[in-house]
Amino acid sequence: MSGTILGMHVQRGKLDAVETMFTASDIAEGIAVKMTAKDTVAAVSASTDHVYGITGGKRSGVGVAVVRQGKIWAAADDSCVPAVGAPAYVTAAGKVTHSSTDAILIGYFTDAELRTDGIQNVPSYAENIKCAQVFVDL
Repeated sequence: MSGTILGMHVQRGKLDAVETMFTASDIAEGIAVKMTAKDTVAAVSASTDHVYGITGGKRSGVGVAVVRQGKIWAAADDSCVPAVGAPAYVTAAGKVTHSSTDAILIGYFTDAELRTDGIQNVPSYAENIKCAQVFVDL
């Protein structure tokens, strides 16, 4: 198995903001989430949702890690064209994109590469997911 593990927090230090949240159902790694109740998140489902963070790995019996600040690999929209320093937005499907049309600003791209080797393990194993590296600042 080789590829980019989505939701992998690739920056450590004072800017880290990773929280463990409850979920009503499994959410794939690298997807934007919204808060639905105290300490509970669900996948973003509309362009008007308030993005709480990007999901990392699921913690068995606890919930899901949510990155609110820092560099992370996130699932990318099919039309995404990342550019270093350009604004990063989230679509209603919870994926990052470069377009502000019907999307929510979450941070900026830290790499111009759009990879096609993304791996998600929850709710089921999936690979070859399009992904981009972003700095989330929520």
